[in-house]
Amino acid sequence: MVAHYHDINEFLQGRRRAVILATDHRYLGMHGLDRPEQVLPQLLPYADALMTDLGVLRALRRHTEVHPEVKPWMDGIPIILRASGSTGLALAEALSDEFIALWPDDLTRYRAQAAAVSVNLRPPSDTEFRKFGYQALGARRRTLENLAALCRAAAVRQMPVLGVVAVGEDLESMDMSSETEVEWFLRTIRSMTAVGADAIKSYYCGEEGTRTVVEAATVPVVIAGGKPPRDVDPTYDSIAFALRVRAAGAAGLDVGRRIWRHKEQARPELDPSGRAPVAMLRTYREIFHGNLSDAEAVDRYYELLEEEQSGAQGRHAR
Repeated sequence: MVAHYHDINEFLQGRRRAVILATDHRYLGMHGLDRPEQVLPQLLPYADALMTDLGVLRALRRHTEVHPEVKPWMDGIPIILRASGSTGLALAEALSDEFIALWPDDLTRYRAQAAAVSVNLRPPSDTEFRKFGYQALGARRRTLENLAALCRAAAVRQMPVLGVVAVGEDLESMDMSSETEVEWFLRTIRSMTAVGADAIKSYYCGEEGTRTVVEAATVPVVIAGGKPPRDVDPTYDSIAFALRVRAAGAAGLDVGRRIWRHKEQARPELDPSGRAPVAMLRTYREIFHGNLSDAEAVDRYYELLEEEQSGAQGRHAR
């Protein structure tokens, strides 16, 4: 087991990289966290922070009442609580029309160490503009206003705010590493830091593009994990992705589906106990906090997976 570092400011001040476990996906309709109390407790000891929403947080805290062995990890992990919300009914419109659901008093009451707010400054599609006209532009502006308002309120309590770059359905069609998109990320992140964001969650846009964004941001930038592409081995792709993010100089990863959805597809016989998500998260931790080289990373994952199997069998025997 590892110990959490409790002061999230170590990350915000650039003194330490972070592997943040992202679990705020449910309002976007993504599957895999229908029962978060069954999926996440095994992962808590190995994440530097938990980025989540209030529904998941409550489910986990209720779980600790029945399983007190989880409580030390739940109490110890820094919580980055999503403060913005939306209907979630239509992805493109939802991410460009969010509102502030939790203010600093609420966040403090739920014992969060930081807040997260999404900002979507992507130009509306032709279809969306025909449907909503200039209201679509106004909705995007409001997402930046949400961030500005929460940053002002959070500053009174010295609570940091993570600005989350949202792109909606454009994510599937964007050429992330193109000069045009890198410039869009730069402009968006500058707008977010200008209104007070203490850190940024953004997307990987190629090693050179990501390095350009990271160096220009003036605050720590963590990269969203996303999900492995179809028709690839998720183990190799997820490890290669983490290594690329590290090489680009990012402050860490904010990763969810690559962890809690992870399955050992190439060699399923090595994971009869379903511990592949833990092994992957532990591998990420060694990539960002240790000196794990590119050549060692995959072998280390399988060593950790074997270790997790031994531990699971020992627990079952007891």
